[in-house]
Amino acid sequence: MRAAAYVDAALAADWLDAEACAALRAGAAHLADHDFATLDAPARDAFLRPWLDGPGRPFYRAALPLLMEAWLGDPIHGGNPDGVVWAWLGHDPGFPRPASPS
Repeated sequence: MRAAAYVDAALAADWLDAEACAALRAGAAHLADHDFATLDAPARDAFLRPWLDGPGRPFYRAALPLLMEAWLGDPIHGGNPDGVVWAWLGHDPGFPRPASPS
């Protein structure tokens, strides 16, 4: 859903506060340090549950809204490529759609 690119763009923009940016960067580094992407589903779950309930909570609070925006937002903003999530949900976005952010 281009979620990583969406979060990267949010970090590069000036609308996230410094605390959210720091939490996102620290959390992403923590996940990378523990080779999270290589873990299978049960191992990911075992790793995330205690971390997100403790020191990873700021990352979770910063990342979740951005991930939801990437999934459900208008593709013009960088996520939800070609409206694939909308199609999956049976959502008709209606009109008018947002203008391209230039």
